[in-house]
Amino acid sequence: MREVTLQEILDARDRRAEAQRRLLKQLARPLISFTMNIPGPVKDSPMIRRAFDEGLRMLDDALGEAGIACASRQITHADTGNEFLCAVKASAAAVKEICMRIEDGSPMGRLFDMDVIGLDGQKLARKEERRCLVCGALGRGCASRRLHSLEELNAAVTRLLREGLLAVDADSVDAMVTHTLLEEVATTPKPGLVDRNNNGAHRDMTLFSFQTSALLPHRRENGGASRAGGLCPHAPAGDGSGAEDA
Repeated sequence: MREVTLQEILDARDRRAEAQRRLLKQLARPLISFTMNIPGPVKDSPMIRRAFDEGLRMLDDALGEAGIACASRQITHADTGNEFLCAVKASAAAVKEICMRIEDGSPMGRLFDMDVIGLDGQKLARKEERRCLVCGALGRGCASRRLHSLEELNAAVTRLLREGLLAVDADSVDAMVTHTLLEEVATTPKPGLVDRNNNGAHRDMTLFSFQTSALLPHRRENGGASRAGGLCPHAPAGDGSGAEDA
């Protein structure tokens, strides 16, 4: 992780704006420009990168579900931050609704900055301003008046990253546990145990009851290992701090 200068941030913004202009001229389609809303001089870290990748996965899934294809995709990883730029085969208004649902509806959504740029080169405005990272106040008043310290902003960002990535890891662990249990019961033959041929020595369990228990939603509440145990090994809980975009 490296601290970047204000000039580096401004240069990165200029490059991003130029890439947007070129793509608009080339394809004449609405654009999605996805970056992370990370305050301060540290714009990339293992946690920030994971959060960006998760936001990109959510965006790809949402566009796919809506039947919206990308005509072009560009991904940039740099000390100045992670960037995704794509041209979409859909109306700018429809894509903006999708992006706002992700920003407003996911645990890390407040850190996602998914701008939609129309054919006129202008960003589509949100219907409602976003809330302060620290206190939750509506609008940009806190940022414009610098009401919160960098330490407060860093703490808020780190909390959102940790909670969001723990939720992602919990879902992944649940999916792996479910898959493992279903593979276990499907393994045949297993003398004395439940398999696809018989119940073995079990009078209180069948193939179907085993499958049902594997799919029950209460396993996370009963186990909670993925939430209580911390982040997965590939998601170090090191400093995910970053800090507010100037």
